[in-house]
Amino acid sequence: MYCEDQCIPYEAVKKLGSGKVLILAPHPDDEVFGCAGAVIRHVESGDPVQVIIVSDGGYLESESRDEYVRTRRQESIRAGNLLGYVPEFWDIPDREVAYGEKLIARIGEVIDTKDIDLVYAPSVTEIHPDHRSLGMAAAEAVRRSKKNILAAFYEVGVPLQPNRLLDITEVMELKRKAMACFPSQLQQQKYDRHIAALNQFRTYTLPSQVQAAEAFFVIDSKQLSADPLALYHSEAEKITFPGSDIEASQNKLVTVIIRSIGREKLLTAALASVALQTYPHIEVLVINAKGKGHPELDQWCGRFPLRVYGMGEPLSRTRAANLGLENARGDYLIFLDDDDLFDPDHVGQLVKALQDRKGYLAAYAGVRVSANETLSKPP
Repeated sequence: MYCEDQCIPYEAVKKLGSGKVLILAPHPDDEVFGCAGAVIRHVESGDPVQVIIVSDGGYLESESRDEYVRTRRQESIRAGNLLGYVPEFWDIPDREVAYGEKLIARIGEVIDTKDIDLVYAPSVTEIHPDHRSLGMAAAEAVRRSKKNILAAFYEVGVPLQPNRLLDITEVMELKRKAMACFPSQLQQQKYDRHIAALNQFRTYTLPSQVQAAEAFFVIDSKQLSADPLALYHSEAEKITFPGSDIEASQNKLVTVIIRSIGREKLLTAALASVALQTYPHIEVLVINAKGKGHPELDQWCGRFPLRVYGMGEPLSRTRAANLGLENARGDYLIFLDDDDLFDPDHVGQLVKALQDRKGYLAAYAGVRVSANETLSKPP
């Protein structure tokens, strides 16, 4: 029998973890709106907390942009002084936070050099493109971490599907004071009221003495390595990431050829793994080897164009492969069967291997067998 506690926690914790903490915020204020309660808990416990504000927050302020950026920076610094940390600013232009190797590597370097144990980042289901891109990049950086660490994804603009609720009743007043440090944003919209309402709503399934809570989706590196799509399963039909800014590139085109016999659930997972590739220049060819009755597909696989080819009849593996090769436009070609998945950096790593070895014509990577029933069980 289905029970409510299968989709949302009915208990709250006082702290998500311990050790060295990295807070990633897409804009100056998200570190407070999204997870100030968690930050306060860590600071109170003596955990080292590093806060990085990734973008400059200067969107739509063309004439006085520099002054506006400085204002937002000072607001984050004041909030940090109140809560007990000094923020670092990366100053990527607002709405240009791009999911790709550059950002993933930069986050990964911080994780490795600072020996981070817990990373906070915006949820991959956020509506703002900077939020979503940063969440995706953080997830991939955590997946690649040399040690097993935790990632906690927080909500700001869109409620997420949480697996952890943090009781912030005792520190909610301090969070309110921190939110008040951002008058430039509060004069545009009463974000502090929205967040306070969200934190109150998150107590819906909790005991009555819990008056405020922050919601998170928590996952570790091992889980992300075993299932790189773990964050996206509930978003299977939204994998196009509308509005996301993806790292632009003039790199060579890679054609991914997928021979499909119409197993819709497996094919959907395979396509989702292609949509998550960090390499920016890909086309997807799905070869209909089933013939009649093959599932209809969209013209896009995430941000990558998708084309379907078939001959109106069942095709052998070799005929399907040849049909894909005949219609591929890429400089590099790669096959993916419809019951297999790519890790997010799979295509990028293969391209890099070829670019690093002039004169080589082919690159091959190993395989990993997953015991994850969600991925391996046929429909």
